[in-house]
Amino acid sequence: MNVYQYLSRNRAGFTAGILLLCLLFPLSAADYTIDSFNSSIIITSEGHYDIEESATLTFNVPKHGFYRTVPVSFTLDDGSSIKARVTKIRASEDLEVSRNSYSVVMRLGSPDYTVTGTHDYAISYRYDIGEDRFTDKDEFYFNIIGTDWDVPLEESSFTIEFPFPIDTDAISFTSGEAGSTSGEQVSWSIDDSGKTITGTAGRIAPDEAVTVKVDLPEGYFESRTNWQAIIAPFALVLTLLGLFLAFRWWRTYGRDKNLVIVPVFTAPEDLSPLDAGYIIDSSLDIHDVTSMLFYWADKGAVTIVEEDKKISFIKGKPLTDSLPHEQQLFDRFFALGKNGVVTEKDLKNDFIKVYAKVQQTVAKHYTKERRLDSREAKVKAGLTFLLGLIPVLTLPLVLTVNYPGAITLVIAGISLAYLITDTVIIQAAMSRWHIRKTFSKVMFFFLLFLIFVIVSFVVFAIAYFETSQQSLALWAVPAAFISLFIFALFTVITTKRSDYGVKKLEEVMGLREFIEKVEIDELKRMIEKDPEYYYHLLSYAIVLGLEKKWAKKFDSFTLEPPRWYSGDQVLFNSLAISAIVNRCDRSLASNLAPKGSSSPGHVSSGFSGGSSGGGFGGGGGGAW
Repeated sequence: MNVYQYLSRNRAGFTAGILLLCLLFPLSAADYTIDSFNSSIIITSEGHYDIEESATLTFNVPKHGFYRTVPVSFTLDDGSSIKARVTKIRASEDLEVSRNSYSVVMRLGSPDYTVTGTHDYAISYRYDIGEDRFTDKDEFYFNIIGTDWDVPLEESSFTIEFPFPIDTDAISFTSGEAGSTSGEQVSWSIDDSGKTITGTAGRIAPDEAVTVKVDLPEGYFESRTNWQAIIAPFALVLTLLGLFLAFRWWRTYGRDKNLVIVPVFTAPEDLSPLDAGYIIDSSLDIHDVTSMLFYWADKGAVTIVEEDKKISFIKGKPLTDSLPHEQQLFDRFFALGKNGVVTEKDLKNDFIKVYAKVQQTVAKHYTKERRLDSREAKVKAGLTFLLGLIPVLTLPLVLTVNYPGAITLVIAGISLAYLITDTVIIQAAMSRWHIRKTFSKVMFFFLLFLIFVIVSFVVFAIAYFETSQQSLALWAVPAAFISLFIFALFTVITTKRSDYGVKKLEEVMGLREFIEKVEIDELKRMIEKDPEYYYHLLSYAIVLGLEKKWAKKFDSFTLEPPRWYSGDQVLFNSLAISAIVNRCDRSLASNLAPKGSSSPGHVSSGFSGGSSGGGFGGGGGGAW
């Protein structure tokens, strides 16, 4: 029997089955009903809406509870936007509140248990659309019931209490689908005082709304003080005064003297490569330590050995006429090994402790008469950084003081982090500015610009979605972050060098000038006088970041193998020596980090009586 024959003989049974399914389907879909929904709105004299809502739900299947969604983001006909605030939220059940850029969701009930049958739910909250945006009138335009409910509201009622009497002719209700201008579904009345409206709207489908619009005379609501607009000019003036003071401090105390650089072809007698590196940026880095190994090797105090691509260092003759930090580095370095031999394995133990200790000793050496920076300028630099706290503190107030909250602290935190980050990056760039290549300098400022764009965009987005003064943010955010960058810049450049620091830096830069620009003919004369001339300046070239350039200048010369090297290398030239330097540098750097660390809704007022779903508030809800 085919399908056609079966259906022909059992047509009555088939039809009955289809009808039964049609009846059962809506029953199975009705997991719950919203039996009634009541809204009570008390409007304050300042234009806040204190709302209490109650809903009765019947659950036909187990559900956790009731949820209510309230929209907060709206666009007016003129293109401007309004961000409403929902605060003072209370509920009759366990309550969980979540927020996003467009709505506030209030979820009543518990994920830990379910309920069935009929249950009553109540919530209350304050709804605030902000200060008055009309110059010729006031109004109350609100969606008592929105279009976003999951199921129909079987019964609905409302009460609206105004602070002062209102004109009955100025009241209009609309209901139905969004955009409807009919109010036939709504029944309402106003009491003798002219202040309280009560009404019902009957059954409301999920895509329908009930909206009230009341035209009020200008001045009906008390004007609110716009603290953001008041604080903004004061913040601007304070920031400009701070920038002016930072500029004066830099001009008076922080401007470095122009360096007089005279090329010199011999290393400074009283400066080791480590000292030269510290004088450049007032810090000790791994290049400085690497340079000392080749400096000591040139003096016969160290032999570098390579076997099977592993490097070890053998202690040679003792140092003579060395400064305390140099001697300390030498002694502690070889104390890591055994019998005067330090292997890469030995470096894994306590090399970082040696490095940290020597840093302290070098810093102590360059104090008092050997201080590299000006004490007075350093104090002014610290004060300049503190001036940077002006925009850090005023920007969040300018953006949020009308409605302070957690977002105020978020903007302040981002601003402070930006100031610190810019200061650190500029310090890193300026510390070796004299020896940085042009590309490196450009990349630093590109990085700073990129950070500025990202942070400004993030804070502006926060201001746009979370505050009531978006237009104010258009100039306040970029102005604040530009000023923070300038404060960070002045903090760094106000730390000028002492006379001693300038003198020593000129000596180091004189040697750098020679290494970088010396001509081949002049080098040839130097080698004829001293065949080991390349090795004598190699350690200084390392610390100045010019070891590769120094090697290339000698790649046409035949060099004698260094006395201080033994191992895998068979053919020697300057480029081979440069490769040895790089391997030593990597060997030290790989053991510098501590164990476990890693490398470095639209609102329209166009229709005189309003339209359904066209006001503020509304939203919807359902069961979960």
